[in-house]
Amino acid sequence: MPKVAIVDLHSKYPAFLEALAKSATFPRVIGVESRVSLPKDGGTYEVASGLESLAVADLSVGAFTAFECLEREGDLESLLRHVVRLLQPGGLLFLTTITWSGFDLQVLGEHSKNLLPLTHLNLLSLEGIRRLLARHGFDIVELSTPGQLDTEIVVHAVAEDPAITLSPFVDELIRRRDEHVHRAFQEFLQEALLSSHVRVVAQKEGVA
Repeated sequence: MPKVAIVDLHSKYPAFLEALAKSATFPRVIGVESRVSLPKDGGTYEVASGLESLAVADLSVGAFTAFECLEREGDLESLLRHVVRLLQPGGLLFLTTITWSGFDLQVLGEHSKNLLPLTHLNLLSLEGIRRLLARHGFDIVELSTPGQLDTEIVVHAVAEDPAITLSPFVDELIRRRDEHVHRAFQEFLQEALLSSHVRVVAQKEGVA
């Protein structure tokens, strides 16, 4: 029977793959479509060219990690189909992305410097993320927005370009209140799921 694997999509950091391997939670660690090379010693993790190259018969995937991937993916439906194909029933998908529902993007819109057209191909709302995962047979275990920079991003953007128009409430908050209020408001954004940085844990339907 194949050893249970964890697959990291669009791997960027060798140290992350090495840490996963050293934890021994999963006997196999695989980086996919990776900027990471195989370790020189023949190593603790594997690298695959793409999800299409992975065969269900050859491995049993217990978890996927997809950090800062969804916004860069040209075909989200195809990506999720591959993940579902490979993931065990009851397996977990850990993902982070940015969401259009976030405060700084909603306030700044076209003035946001965090939107890069060739990098950010998708900007899903929270409802869009929920529907995408449900459509592919995932139940959401956790959805949170732990971002810490939304308010600070807006403060800096307005300082650089005072001509940016804000609603009366946001103008009062950003231009006339101090750092203490800004920190408190950022905590509110986190609790209210209104930060633009979203973290999700989702479980494939079925019993492992």
